Amino acid sequence: MNEDIPRAKKGATCPQFRKDVSKVCHTCAWWTGITWKDPATGEAKHKWQCAMVMAALTNIDVVKAANGTQAATESFRNEMMVRSGIAPLGAVTDYRTQGPLLPNGSSAPKLIEQMD
Repeated sequence: MNEDIPRAKKGATCPQFRKDVSKVCHTCAWWTGITWKDPATGEAKHKWQCAMVMAALTNIDVVKAANGTQAATESFRNEMMVRSGIAPLGAVTDYRTQGPLLPNGSSAPKLIEQMD
């Protein structure tokens, strides 16, 4: 047994071995040390944790970041469509002129003019 690897705190049960974590985690390959920088303070932190727990927590952070990126991309796309004169999806339609209304209240330009 490696003396550099700390034991887990007593009390929780390991789902893999069904024993107290303080008795098994330090012998498991999933017991991993991780170092990160605290975004609030900039301070380097180190913690030993089960890799399966860390994977689940990391996945939650990845999903939050992806949702934020998706929302920013959609907002940027909608702004570019408005500036180019094309109404974004979900825009209000003016049924009198059969054209979408832009946020400034004007209708989008027609690409093909009707010949009289």
